[in-house]
Amino acid sequence: MSSSHCYSSSTMASLSAVSTAQARSSSPSFAFLPNSKPRSRVACALGGVVAEPTAATCVSEPLLLNAVRGKEVERPPVWLMRQAGRYMKSYQDICERYPSFRERSENVDLVVEISLQPWNVFKPDGVILFSDILTPLTGMNIPFDIVKGKGPVIFNPVQTIADVDQVREFTPEGSVPYVGEALKILRKEVDNEAAVLGFVGAPFTLASYVIEGGSSKNFTKIKKLAFSQPKVLHALLEKFATSMAKYIKYQADNGAQVVQIFDSWATELSPEDFESTWQKVGGDWELTWLSKVTWTQGSFLAQRSSLPSGYMIP
Repeated sequence: MSSSHCYSSSTMASLSAVSTAQARSSSPSFAFLPNSKPRSRVACALGGVVAEPTAATCVSEPLLLNAVRGKEVERPPVWLMRQAGRYMKSYQDICERYPSFRERSENVDLVVEISLQPWNVFKPDGVILFSDILTPLTGMNIPFDIVKGKGPVIFNPVQTIADVDQVREFTPEGSVPYVGEALKILRKEVDNEAAVLGFVGAPFTLASYVIEGGSSKNFTKIKKLAFSQPKVLHALLEKFATSMAKYIKYQADNGAQVVQIFDSWATELSPEDFESTWQKVGGDWELTWLSKVTWTQGSFLAQRSSLPSGYMIP
């Protein structure tokens, strides 16, 4: 069997994870990996014969995946951050038939169908699993729902250390088997023409929902807890960090080629409070909670400005 590879003279910065400042915006958006330069020359080698490519079929792996690995690529990858395709009539039709978001996001057939809707129409470089960052909560003994017109509702918000003790560490295989099944199907459907993306919520953002009881404008409850009872918050963050590390591995093991980490509400803290709040009790140069999630996976993430080690914004 002949081998194939592509190379170009352009460069792309290495990334191990991508986060966004807002995971729940109502409008679609495109996300680009940074620091990409226009391609000046690309050639493909097929069985020792070098020829200029006529199509992207010469690429043996998805362009987005090559960019994430820091390889040279011919253009910036592009994918739809609104994985649901809420602007698409096909998605709106599904919503009419299945009005519950959780039903849509916890049924393998529906997850696959919805995930592929933007791909079938636009052919972006990434196909994002249709899910939600709160999907793991039920498996952690945190009952919740996503109500149309209101958003997430946490039925028993966490307020005390006793509440934290009731939170279980997440076991993806037993709690969300439909996620693994959907990812496997997506890999087969997309057939390496695009990268399959999974995602998880960052510990602080998950804790924000669980403590506030849902969405919030001012996040007063978690801020109060952070500075009045930090050990309670840190105990919760510990469980989320460990659980999300497991969830990332589970998604990768089942077909996700890139996993995004969404930290939607970290901007509610000042840079100083962000660093101190994320530092583990006892200090001694411990890893921050978000970097613990990524470090557990053996990821290398860049530092930027005053953000803690292991955190990157594209």
